[in-house]
Amino acid sequence: MFKSFLGEKADAGKKWLCDSEADEALKRQDYETAITLHERFLEKYPENALALYHLGYAYGQTGDHLKEVAYYERAISHGFKNDFIFYNLGMAYTDLSELEKSVGAYAFFSGVKVKASLSPRWIACLTICSIAFGMRIPDRLIWSSSGSISPL
Repeated sequence: MFKSFLGEKADAGKKWLCDSEADEALKRQDYETAITLHERFLEKYPENALALYHLGYAYGQTGDHLKEVAYYERAISHGFKNDFIFYNLGMAYTDLSELEKSVGAYAFFSGVKVKASLSPRWIACLTICSIAFGMRIPDRLIWSSSGSISPL
């Protein structure tokens, strides 16, 4: 998962290939080393979306949710739209008590668009339940998203 998101062979400047040493540190849960190595890699390849995602994840694991969100947002802006980034982004926004942004990210992850007339807490509950428990949200409260929902 960490070396090449798309499973393709590519040079290091490609958006979906990351530094293997940095990713090994991430797999070992050595987050400080992972941060250092991903930052070094990004100095050379600042638009590498996978490395931005991994760096955001590492920061989140250290409790720095502001940096976590910033790197996830950068990864998304460079084309990384994997479902997990929106799930992780939703969790990070929750940790920052930014409920509306959290709900937007979770909704994007779960593929539903929730009617705007519902309260943010109700939307969060519906979205999280649908993700965590595979519960179906009643059609009168949602409709399938045909476009993208901006989580930011």
